[in-house]
Amino acid sequence: MSEKIQLIKELWNMASNMVNPPAKPEETPQEKQIKTSIQALKDITDIALKIEQVDATIRATTNALGNIEEEIKRQRTISLLAVVVSGIAVLLVFLLK
Repeated sequence: MSEKIQLIKELWNMASNMVNPPAKPEETPQEKQIKTSIQALKDITDIALKIEQVDATIRATTNALGNIEEEIKRQRTISLLAVVVSGIAVLLVFLLK
């Protein structure tokens, strides 16, 4: 019988806690400081990840610009060679007439 009474008391306490949960104790200044520090570390980590992403983007853009610059130099060289060959061809035509 006492087991049933004990079980009823436990159920009553559980139901009471659900309806009126016990008050949470106030945070201590140290706990508040710890939570603030943890949030600051999370924010710093997020910023560091964003900086890393921006840095990777800048490196990729710099590499692409370097490749474009090399291609422009190559195209200029080809154009210059085409002009020189055309000039030589024109001179040969005049010299052979």
